[in-house]
Amino acid sequence: MNWLDLNIDAVALYGSQLRTDFDNISDRDLLVVGSDINDLINAKEIFERLGFSCGVYTWDRLSRMANNGALFLQHLKQESCVVKDANGRLQTLLSSFQPKGNYEREIEATKNIIALTENISHSNVATGWVLDVLAVAVRNIAILKLANTGRYIFGYAELLDALESTDHISKEACWKLKYLRRWKSYCQMLCMEH
Repeated sequence: MNWLDLNIDAVALYGSQLRTDFDNISDRDLLVVGSDINDLINAKEIFERLGFSCGVYTWDRLSRMANNGALFLQHLKQESCVVKDANGRLQTLLSSFQPKGNYEREIEATKNIIALTENISHSNVATGWVLDVLAVAVRNIAILKLANTGRYIFGYAELLDALESTDHISKEACWKLKYLRRWKSYCQMLCMEH
């Protein structure tokens, strides 16, 4: 079966594979959009067997995200390659998207997620989970902080460099946070082996 023949409306590659800053621990991000949840689940299973990290969205959910100023839409607008788009609906949604002027509420919500990692046991699985949560949270806060200044950056290393250049973090913190991503991957690999 040709995956372009699946009963879905839109497919787009995005992220590090298009920025060309991917490495051996990067995901191969793929957006899949449609109206029927069962078709989306079927497509997700097929794409994941092909090695993609697949985000599936209904049009309603993606539209609500756009209306709420979700920066994921800005990420797609800047860093995606649409490979299927029935009726041009995805391109229309992305081209009309405008970020909000302030993301402080989202920053505070992410800080609350970080707080969940404070009292976790010291097993390999727990450590892997904590590192995963922290890596995602650091990335999200960096994206949101920079968006508040009108800068829209989504690559992890580039985000950290931008925070360092604007004195949000020190050079040493920047270096340590860059390694957080690698440690997260290493702990996940250890957990899979056991």
